[in-house]
Amino acid sequence: DAAMQARGDTSSRARARLDTLLSEYWRGTNPLKARELAARSIKLYRERYSDDPDLANALHNAGLIEGSLINMAGAEVFYRQALATMIRLKAHDAYLVQPMVMLAETQRLMLLAEPAEANFHEALAISKRVNGDSHVDTLQTQLRYGQYLRVVGRNRESLQVLTSAEKSAVQKL
Repeated sequence: DAAMQARGDTSSRARARLDTLLSEYWRGTNPLKARELAARSIKLYRERYSDDPDLANALHNAGLIEGSLINMAGAEVFYRQALATMIRLKAHDAYLVQPMVMLAETQRLMLLAEPAEANFHEALAISKRVNGDSHVDTLQTQLRYGQYLRVVGRNRESLQVLTSAEKSAVQKL
């Protein structure tokens, strides 16, 4: 950071990437500083490097930061933008799973049941299709979807999803 500042680098792709990395670093201990760095990174990507896949990573990271600050509406916006960017840039479907699950989790916390369920369901379908039943992303998605179903009172469906995850995990062992 100091070397880039000394050179007056405020607009390179490396600057945008470094700001994202620094915001990830500060996310756990100084989320306000992390938010500032994330905003700077996103602004630079949008203005100069909108076709760089790292824009999606910066947006996803901003969602994590907003979630840590209990700003679920802000987190949801960033997760939606991250997914839209990944889709626009034709990212492999495997990369859509985790951000889609984070979006669903955020929507669950916001009591947006229908979009949360739709995103859990789609993330699970994608992960099973591209990763298989016993992949960690599939199992994690099933666990989170099963928890969601239990929270909304759909215990039988929750048990089916969680039992399926358990069977896949045991088979993998």
